[in-house]
Amino acid sequence: MDLYDSTLRDIVDEHAPLRTKEMPSRPMLPCYNKNIQAEKRHRRYCERLWIRTSLCVHFEMFKVSKFLVKNILAFAKSEYYNKKIKASKGNQRTVFSVLNKLSHKTQTVLLNNINSDKDMAHCFNNFFCQNILNIHSGFHSSTLSQGKPLVEESCISVMDTFEPFTETDIRHLLKKSSIAFCAVDRMPTWLVKDCLDVLINPITNIVNKLLSLGVFLRPMTATLVKPLIKKKHYGL
Repeated sequence: MDLYDSTLRDIVDEHAPLRTKEMPSRPMLPCYNKNIQAEKRHRRYCERLWIRTSLCVHFEMFKVSKFLVKNILAFAKSEYYNKKIKASKGNQRTVFSVLNKLSHKTQTVLLNNINSDKDMAHCFNNFFCQNILNIHSGFHSSTLSQGKPLVEESCISVMDTFEPFTETDIRHLLKKSSIAFCAVDRMPTWLVKDCLDVLINPITNIVNKLLSLGVFLRPMTATLVKPLIKKKHYGL
């Protein structure tokens, strides 16, 4: 398993080394359309023409184009938000959401007394564990004692051997799998699928070896978890 991971990582690092690049986040406005895009390109063309020639006529062309883009953007925004408010049909939550976007008001989620990622993970874990305990304590003990067991008879079957997978089986499973992957993966899933003819043999051997030993290696259980706070009023 270590040889498989190190080989894949060396190949990826050789042909596509990891690079860090900061990109500005500029989400496109929902009211943006092709007409606005064309007018902005014309405005930029007039601006470059004026900078190159320094003629008054080109400066006037740039001012007219700039004024036109400003009016088109204002009209598109007004039409978009009017449609959003009319489509809400009296839903106060939607209306206030639109107004908050117009006034650039955002709700900042503050996590109190959290200094590191480890503390945050423990905080989320304690929160969910406490919720489970609260739900469990809500049941009456008499109800739990009188309930029927989920399994009336114990299972007497013993599964101690596995039939080895063939390369055809593994290929079929990999082709059906999702292409999702995270930063801890040795190789992107889509690249593994593209190189399946070369990797199918070592992958099949790894799967069969793990099944025969009855173990699941710890590096294969690592993943990245990004919690999404849906109810922001909880004090975590």
